[in-house]
This record gives sequence, C-alpha cells and structure tokens, in this order.
Amino acid sequence: MRALTLPQYAQYNKTVKTAYMGILALLLLTLPASGDTYQPYTYQLPSGMTVILAPIPGMQATCVFTYHKTGVRHDPPAIRGASFLYQYLMLLATENLEDYDRLMFVRKNGGESNVRVGNDYSYFSQLIPDHTISNALWLESERLTSLLFLNPSVNAQKDNLVKRLSALLQQNTLFNAQEWVRAKVMEKTIYQEPVFGSIETLRNLDNRSIRSRYPVFQHPENIILVICGSLKMRETISLIHDHFKLPRNGTALKPERFHSIPPRKKGIEETWTVADTNLNSVIYGFRTPGLISRDYTAFQLIETFLTDPRVSHLDRILNQNNHLNIQISRESTQLIESNALIFKISSPSRLAIEKASYLVDRLLSALVSGKLSGNDLRQTRILMEIDSKKVRLNPEASALNYARQYHMFGAKGRPQSEKEELSALTILDIHQVCREYLSPENRVILNVYKK
Repeated sequence: MRALTLPQYAQYNKTVKTAYMGILALLLLTLPASGDTYQPYTYQLPSGMTVILAPIPGMQATCVFTYHKTGVRHDPPAIRGASFLYQYLMLLATENLEDYDRLMFVRKNGGESNVRVGNDYSYFSQLIPDHTISNALWLESERLTSLLFLNPSVNAQKDNLVKRLSALLQQNTLFNAQEWVRAKVMEKTIYQEPVFGSIETLRNLDNRSIRSRYPVFQHPENIILVICGSLKMRETISLIHDHFKLPRNGTALKPERFHSIPPRKKGIEETWTVADTNLNSVIYGFRTPGLISRDYTAFQLIETFLTDPRVSHLDRILNQNNHLNIQISRESTQLIESNALIFKISSPSRLAIEKASYLVDRLLSALVSGKLSGNDLRQTRILMEIDSKKVRLNPEASALNYARQYHMFGAKGRPQSEKEELSALTILDIHQVCREYLSPENRVILNVYKK
C-alpha cells in the first residue's frame, strides 16, 4: 500500500473523524428507543400526559409511579379534604376489578403498592418484578379510566375515616397537641388546615361532591407517569402507548406558580395541663423552607444534625451527656411552598422534662448565634450524601423525586442537583439559615404536663 503524504494523511484523518462523529450522533439520537440508558428520558404523549423513564442499573424490580399534580389544595373550599378520600377510593372497584383486586393482584405477583394524597400532589405506585410491567400499566389505566364510585363502598370508606380521625381527636391528647402545633406553625398559609380538612366537612360530604374530584385526577395534563428501575426503553414506550390512550375530557389544572413562604414573625408558647397522659412533653414547631426554597437543603442539614436518630445532637445533649432518659420524636412534612418541623421531648418526670427544656433552649440559642462548627457540618453532610445515594437506588423514592422536580421546575429541572447544593453549602450559609428559621419568633412551643 502506498504511503500517504502529509496533506493526504490530514485529509484522511478528517474524513474518518467526520464519519465516526456521524455514527456516534446517530447512536445517541436512537439511544432512548433502542436500548437501556441510565439517564432519565422525558417525553409527552399526544394526550398531554408527561412520561419519565428512569432506568437504574443492576435493578431487578420496576416502580410504576403515577404522580398527579393535584392535591387537597385544589379542592373547592366547601369540600376541602374530599381528595384525601381518594387514598382509599382509588383501591375500589373498576369496570374489570372488584374492590381491592388491584392491591391483591400486585401482591400476588410479588410486588407492593403505595398511595398518598397530600396537599400539593398525589401518587399511586407499584413496586413490581420487572417482567410484570405490562400488568402494572394495565392496572393503572383501569384506575384512571373506569373507577366505580358505588355508594355502599364510598359511604363505608368515608365513615371509617371519620370514625378513626374522630377517635384520635377525642381520645389522644398528644395527637391533639401535635395538630395544634402544626396548625400554629402553618398559620395563615395554604397548609394551615389538616390534609383531611375538618371532620364536620368530611362527615357531611355527599357522594356527588366526592365524585366531582375524579375528573381532576383523570386529566392527562395533570399526570406524570414515571417508570423507574429495570426497564427496556423501546418495549416500555410501546406498552405505555398501548395502555394510556387517555381521553382529554377531565379538568386540566392551570400551571401553578409556587412561592416560598417565609418563617413566622411571632413566637407562641402555651401550656396544657391534662389528666389523660402518663408523660410530660414539650412540643417544638418551626416553619421551615418548602421544597421550592433555596434554603431547603441547608435546613435539611440542620434538621438532620438536631433530630436524626443516627447523629441526633438533641439525644447527645439530653441523654448521653446529661442522662435524662428523654424520649425524642420528630415529624417533618414534605410540602412545596413551606414545611413544618415538629419535635417532641417526653418523660414521666416533670423535673427531667423541665431540665431538658432548658437545655433545648440553650442549644437553639447557640445555633441562632452561629455556634455550629465546621466539623458538625462535615459529619452531617456525609450522612446526607449517603442517604441521597440510597434514594437514587430506591425505585419508588427516586420516581417521586423525578416527578416532584418536574412538577416544581418543569422540564429543565432545578438549577442545581441536591448533591451540588449540598456540596456548595458553607458554614456561613448554615449560620444564616439557623438565624432565620430557629429564631424565637419562628418557634411554636406547647408544654403538655400531666396533672
């Protein structure tokens, strides 16, 4: 073979490089439809429903996750809480299934099902063996298109829910106390009322008003379908097109503009003395950044540092250092515009709880004064990074994260990922968030003492 001259060699290289880049571009263009890819792939069906396909390498299970961009906040004021009933109604009969058949069908195939109707959004998920994805998609399409609201079943679900909630409110002092704190924390926001609305409204709902919420859940533009875990792109896309030929005759919600709700500007402290408890408790509540807020990740770090059982600074101070034998529990919400962190310290001993309350106040004052060390920041950040990696390997948690991000920020997503936000945090950022959200003005404190 005759050797190439220098100009010919350069031209040869250019030709080979151009051909190679063309082939590579063609492969990249066809990747989502022709093979498995580890990056989420998002598209819209002709009906307007958004689909997110998110493979997880090495996974043998698949999560079929139907996210509705509708929650209790979208209920008309007169029937607020009606949508909450759909946690139970969506498991009832369809044209082809009896009550709870859907749930039993999933379990029979080695899977599990989950459901939540919240303030901002709702979801229905199935975690299944990857070979049963066609069945799972059929079950979801049944729920979305042919749910039957038979009066006996609807009445039974409504009555059972009213009885359970009424019993809790009448007989459980600490549940009442926690609800009181949450309502005060969220005062004058969309989240002030509980997700089930009021008991009286729930009790008086007629079946026609309950059925009126179904078209909102049905409308394709209000739905994000996420398939996460083990999946083949081309096969999955074909199955989705087969099962989700949804009509557009429901009620489309207008795209929402979410806004961060600031902390409270006036602290509250109250004391209840009750006879029906064996414990003395102090319940602390804080209005915290919503999922939409830039401060969300920073406050998650503070919350982890204070209350996560694995590294809880509260436990270290109250139990390990001072041996007070205090019970510590926490509850935190996952709301878009604002959140509530509520933690409770309890003890049979009034003296122990009063000493613990003093120590908690000192700790909060120290954090507001900027006394969180760089070492505390590093240790807590490592723990959160580990948790973040666990979420990415959990099909259901990962699917919820993808859907929420799309709901809040659209197709482009959040400017920074959670990992990037966590890595970018400095001790000064943490101090600023402590001053803003742990200040006395943002605290709701309820003392519940036994008589």
